[in-house]
Amino acid sequence: MQRAPAEAVHAQLASSAFDIIGNAGALEQFRARSTALREALRQQHLEHLCRTGDLHSCRRLGLIPDDRRSLDRIEVVGSRISAADVITNNQESGVDEGDIVKKSGRFLFVLRQGWLHVVDTGTPASPALALVQSLQVATDPTGETVWYDEILAFGDRLVLIGYNFEKGVAELLSYAIDHSGRLQREARYWIRVPDYYSASNYLGRIEGENLLMVLTMPLDDQAGNRWPAWSNRDDGAGVWQPLVDLEAVHLPVAVPVNPVIHMVVRCPFRQLRGESLACATTGVVGERGSISYVSPSAVYLAVEYWPPSALLDPEVDHLDWRNRHKGLRSTIIYRFPFAAEEGIGFALFEGLAGSQFTFVERNSQLHAALTKPGPESSEAGVLLLQSIATGAFGSDPDAAAHARIDARVSLDPSHLTFRFTDHGLLIGPHSGALLDELTEFDAFHKSRHPPLPRMPPLLLQRLDGAPARIIETGHTADQVESVYGGVALSGRDQTGRWTVSILAPRASALVPHTLTVPGIEQTEGRSHAFNHTRWHDGTALLGWPVSPPDDAVPWSELHWRRLGQVSDLALFRWDGHSFGLADVIDMQHSRTPPKCKDPWGCEDWYGNARLFFFDSRIFALSGPRLVEASWDGSRVTPLRSVDLP
Repeated sequence: MQRAPAEAVHAQLASSAFDIIGNAGALEQFRARSTALREALRQQHLEHLCRTGDLHSCRRLGLIPDDRRSLDRIEVVGSRISAADVITNNQESGVDEGDIVKKSGRFLFVLRQGWLHVVDTGTPASPALALVQSLQVATDPTGETVWYDEILAFGDRLVLIGYNFEKGVAELLSYAIDHSGRLQREARYWIRVPDYYSASNYLGRIEGENLLMVLTMPLDDQAGNRWPAWSNRDDGAGVWQPLVDLEAVHLPVAVPVNPVIHMVVRCPFRQLRGESLACATTGVVGERGSISYVSPSAVYLAVEYWPPSALLDPEVDHLDWRNRHKGLRSTIIYRFPFAAEEGIGFALFEGLAGSQFTFVERNSQLHAALTKPGPESSEAGVLLLQSIATGAFGSDPDAAAHARIDARVSLDPSHLTFRFTDHGLLIGPHSGALLDELTEFDAFHKSRHPPLPRMPPLLLQRLDGAPARIIETGHTADQVESVYGGVALSGRDQTGRWTVSILAPRASALVPHTLTVPGIEQTEGRSHAFNHTRWHDGTALLGWPVSPPDDAVPWSELHWRRLGQVSDLALFRWDGHSFGLADVIDMQHSRTPPKCKDPWGCEDWYGNARLFFFDSRIFALSGPRLVEASWDGSRVTPLRSVDLP
């Protein structure tokens, strides 16, 4: 029997699974076959719809006259809607992440609304808080506006990462830090990739002595057949050079519908200063949807894929992303090891990944919490806790490694928070999902504190596969963070009030200590906006950005109102037995107006408030103000402050 066109092209693509691309001819052949597959899948889906009576599909196939051509036209409009220096609340202790504030020695570096500020903190014996330098970086000498997102500091080096929307390139600015803390720009590079912005993750990492980035580039015809490239913009010629060699890129393990190249880029910090962007780049081609997680030993890249039975099903519309096709897709996880003697490997997992927090590497095992959607879009389905030894990732598509399923947990539709801790995987309800269930328009759009319709339980799933345990806190788990001697939770109680808990280990259980905080509520939900430290007496101090409730602002508008606002910083204390509010650092008395000119320029997409600690000192950053405070065991006292121009 002769194969259908889609099946034949799929077989051609599958025959080269995980091969090295190697040369331009092989790349062009893959592109041509991928384009042919997409067209064949589109054609067979339209034919299926036409056979079932869909006249619109029949018209698109030209099988019946189209008397409504003007109504069938659809326009797609694109839019962009040394350990002593680690002060960021990172996911992994051995991997520093990009952020808006970093430290090197006695100096702090703060990125705010297109300006990069240097602040001298003095020494433990002679503390200070003095502005050293302010650089306007959002507008370069050519007048092109670039949106800068994050910074990373390493010894006497600092890297600023941004995106130039006019040119469609990521931008790296490299600076040298002198003995006085002042910055001297040494290099400016462009990397030709789409916008990397993530609502929860950050682009940059420090791995060893390297800047680490995970980037993607579409490989379809709409990308203009552009290959990922870099250019030194301080060099007048601005010549484009390949970012990755074809000998370092694998073809996909599973045939993708929308192929992109996923690249792991490692650049020695100390070499980001010359004409060449001295980076080692490896990559794989795969489906567009992906999640990256960085452990101290490797980069893990979770890429969605279609099993052949689902990919070739004429009833499936592969461009319909609304319900993720009710569990049809699965996940390939690629492992890019940092050790030079190890090669790239992959393993197959069931379900789909949610965020970088649904992965953890412990004791030479990768644990992953992936979800398999229910038959209806309103059903959350099941969570599959899976694991595989790091040494089991292989490179043979004919003998692919499969992760072991350690536990299956039935989920409530509101269970959107997943976080691995030292005690296991915490699975919690999210207040946003519960508020979406409200059916009364006025309650959702006009009420400042709409009550939650119900309160599903918080679950603790141990990694050994034992049955999940219920933990009753009385509030949602919108944010979960590990702290000394427990786990911190932040969410809303059923009346809509901000409530926080510490889960303390007791025997084999986690016991909640819960506190409802009147008069304030959390303003930023990113993991970096939270932080914690252990004080001299063993007490843990932890905190979030907060503000007084504004009853005039409906819940549905709250997120946009908070972009760019100045938050206060609330500090809580936990001594292993009692949990309470220590104090709130007032950050509202800044005399510095915002620098941004365009209204959208004052919206801080990565947040603008941070709490951090070093040398037994407490620092609070919010908007244009940086404050140092002290803690005497009973209250927080501001000591000194500086306004950032």
